[in-house]
Amino acid sequence: MTKAMPRAAFDLREEAAVIETMTALAENRITAQDGRAFLGELLGVGAREKANARIAAALRHMRDEPHRAHRLTTLAACAGLSPSRFLHLFKAETGVPLRRYRIWSRMGAAVRASGQGASLTEAAHAAGFASSAHFSSAFRDMFGMTPSELARALQPDAD
Repeated sequence: MTKAMPRAAFDLREEAAVIETMTALAENRITAQDGRAFLGELLGVGAREKANARIAAALRHMRDEPHRAHRLTTLAACAGLSPSRFLHLFKAETGVPLRRYRIWSRMGAAVRASGQGASLTEAAHAAGFASSAHFSSAFRDMFGMTPSELARALQPDAD
């Protein structure tokens, strides 16, 4: 992103390429593996040759159990690091602060659950959001629209 604000980032450097890759994934023109690789290159994630195993374990834990609190002190202790060292390594490894990653991880879990047929409320709770209102507010802050607005926009025309 070229402009970062406290609650959001704007002006994606490679926006057209990212949109094209996401569209190609949605239309099954490329494989998920290729899409992940393309997006990783475009967004500058996953480019490191050797990931820090302690941070990778924390990332897996947050992804696999999005409903948990994932407190800094707990994650740091599990990694055998002080909280400040954990935060430093986490940001160096992922490129984003822990808090932002937690929201992204939960957001992804809620979107996946919704895509698998769960209601937005069920999806929000399963992903660790306190309520569907909290999920909707976080989603709107991040994407500029509510999850239900996005769902409506993605619905095929009923002509």
